[in-house]
Amino acid sequence: MTKTFRGHDMLSALRQVQQEFGADAIVVSLREVPGGAPWKIWRKPMYEVIAMRNPSASNEAERTHTASFPSQERSRNPLSDINNTHPNSSSPKSEPANPLDILLRISRESSVQSSAGTLIEDEILPGALSKMHHHLKQQGVDETIIQWTLNAARLGLPPEALEDEAKVRFFIQRHLEGGIRTSPPPIEQLQGVLIITGLSGSGKTSLCARLGAYAVRVLQRRVVWLTLDTVRTAALNEARTFADLLGIPLLVAYTPDEFRYHLQTVSSDYDLILVDTPALNPHSEEALLGLASFLSEAPKRKLYLTLPATVKEDDLSHLINALSPFRIQGLVFTKLDETLTLGSLYNLAWKTQIPIAFFMQGRRVLDDLHPAVASRLVKSMLGEVHL
Repeated sequence: MTKTFRGHDMLSALRQVQQEFGADAIVVSLREVPGGAPWKIWRKPMYEVIAMRNPSASNEAERTHTASFPSQERSRNPLSDINNTHPNSSSPKSEPANPLDILLRISRESSVQSSAGTLIEDEILPGALSKMHHHLKQQGVDETIIQWTLNAARLGLPPEALEDEAKVRFFIQRHLEGGIRTSPPPIEQLQGVLIITGLSGSGKTSLCARLGAYAVRVLQRRVVWLTLDTVRTAALNEARTFADLLGIPLLVAYTPDEFRYHLQTVSSDYDLILVDTPALNPHSEEALLGLASFLSEAPKRKLYLTLPATVKEDDLSHLINALSPFRIQGLVFTKLDETLTLGSLYNLAWKTQIPIAFFMQGRRVLDDLHPAVASRLVKSMLGEVHL
C-alpha cells in the first residue's frame, strides 16, 4: 500500500519516506502541491511524495544489486553514495546508491544550488549528456528536473550508450514524456459546461471560439456561448463577433443568479455550454471570490486554465496555486508561436501533474488548436518539431 508524505522541501519529504519504509522504498510520484488551508490565497507550496515499501527487498537482493555495480563505477558517479554527506556518517558506505538515495541527494544539492552551483557539472558528464544538459538549461527547464532526467539516463543506459547522442536523446525524450500528464477530452466528452479562465490576454476568448468552431463544424454539436466577462466592453464585442461568425447564441450573465438561471434554461437544449470568464488577477482576493461565486453555480462543470507561454513561470505557478481549490481539469498552453523556450510550461506540468488538454497558437480558429500530446511538447522543447 502507498502512503503520502509532505514536507516544506523535497528533501524533508523524502527523509520521511526513508524513515518509514527504509532506503529501498519505492517512490511512486513526486510533485509540488499548494500548502496551507484551501481558503488561504497566498499559500506556500509543499512537496508531496507518494511511496510504498519495497516488497522484494532482501539481503540477497541487496548483495546481487551491489555486485552489479563495480566499485570503480561508483567512484565515477558523484551520486553513488548519499551516505557520504550524512552528518552522522563516520565512513563511506560500501552499498551502491538506490533510487531513493539518489532522489535525496538531488534534493539536498538542489536546495543549495544557488550558492554551490549545479549538482552535476558539465565537465564530468559524458559528451552527449553534457550537450543535453546545456540544451535543457537553455530551454528554461528547472534544474531539479534536469538532474532527475540526467541521473535516470546515467542509471538506465549502459556506459557505451552515454556517448551516443541519438540514444541519449531518445532516452531523455521518453523520460521527459513520462514526467507530465496529457488528457485532451475525447470527442464524446466535449459536452456539458466548459468554463475557461486565465490571466488577461491569455487566450480565453480565442479558446472558446476554437472549441465552439470545432464542436459546431466538425462534431455537429449544439453550442451556446455564455460570457461572464462583462467588465470590458471590448470583451463583449469580441465574444459577440465570434458567436455571430459561428452561428451560435451568446448569453451574458452579470451575477451568479443570472448565471444559474441561464444554465437551467439552456442545459436541456444544448450539448456544449462554453463559459468565458473575466481576466483573473490571482493577487486579488476579491477576484478569486467572484470567480468562486460563479463556479459554485455549476458543480458539474469542467474548468480549463489558459497558460500563455510568454508569461513568467513564477506568475503562472502562483495562478495555479490560487486556483487549486477550484479543481482545474485541464491546462491549455497558449501563444506557443510567440516564444522559443518551452521549459517553463514543462516545469509547471511536471510540478503540478495537472493534465494538459490543448496546445494553442496562431490566429486560425479551426487550425491552431491541437489536442495535447506529451511527445510533441518534449520534441518541440528538444528542437525536433514545432508545435
